[in-house]
Amino acid sequence: MIIHKIVRRLVGYYKINEQKVMMKRIYHGNNSKICRPCVLYPEDSIRIGENTVILEYSRIQTYINRDNKKPQVSIGDNCLIGYRFSALAGGDITIGNNVSVASDVTIVAHNHGFDLSENVLIKDQPLVIAAVSIGNNVWIGEKVVILPGVHIGDNVVVGAGSVVTKSIPDNSVAVGNPAIVKKVYDFTSKQWVRRKEHENEN
Repeated sequence: MIIHKIVRRLVGYYKINEQKVMMKRIYHGNNSKICRPCVLYPEDSIRIGENTVILEYSRIQTYINRDNKKPQVSIGDNCLIGYRFSALAGGDITIGNNVSVASDVTIVAHNHGFDLSENVLIKDQPLVIAAVSIGNNVWIGEKVVILPGVHIGDNVVVGAGSVVTKSIPDNSVAVGNPAIVKKVYDFTSKQWVRRKEHENEN
């Protein structure tokens, strides 16, 4: 029992020191926390606001794009980023303030080129870049995938398992694969109302 206690204390001490070293390398505001293990690379391309927590097994990674520009991943204040979050950024990824992200969410801001006329393997073609932005006061459910070029507005809920291929306006609820806006907030009646089918088609 004594040996186990010693080992647990040593592991805890190592994790605390590892956390401190990582936080020194990443720009972050007060009271933010990044839980290990995780992958954040390169550190100078990631910015985190105040009072934000990123839970274990997350991966935030940027890639130099074909214009030789280094994209940025920016996460605002008072955010909670769930377990196994992935942000893969050939273009910028911006997450606003007061955003809650459930587990196993993926955001991608690039795609491989796949022009078969060039006689170049898909894996060797340059990345196609399209930035992603998420507004303030947003809730993203479990296992959501957000694809390149998407803008999610303020006060939005994205239902679990959704694949977001198009932008989502402010004050709305979107669900499905591909994600479709199902409800919008009516400030006159102060309630969520169903969006008419023909509005989704436009």
